[in-house]
Amino acid sequence: MNDRILASKLVEDFLSGKIDFKQFAMDFPEDENDSDLSELFDLIEHKPKVGGLFGESKSDSNRRMERINELIATLKT
Repeated sequence: MNDRILASKLVEDFLSGKIDFKQFAMDFPEDENDSDLSELFDLIEHKPKVGGLFGESKSDSNRRMERINELIATLKT
């Protein structure tokens, strides 16, 4: 399994609750030259809660998830 496919599977497993963030972060492939991998990890790692005083808005959260799903699809191809 190549790094891009592994990364997409790890994100899906993390978002579905199959693995925790620690496992996700430990297994996520590191490739500074792959901007898609870096962006995807950054989106997951820095995902704020939705709502509240310091949380992101529902529309921002939806845009973040749309971008995450776009990146997952890109990595699978």
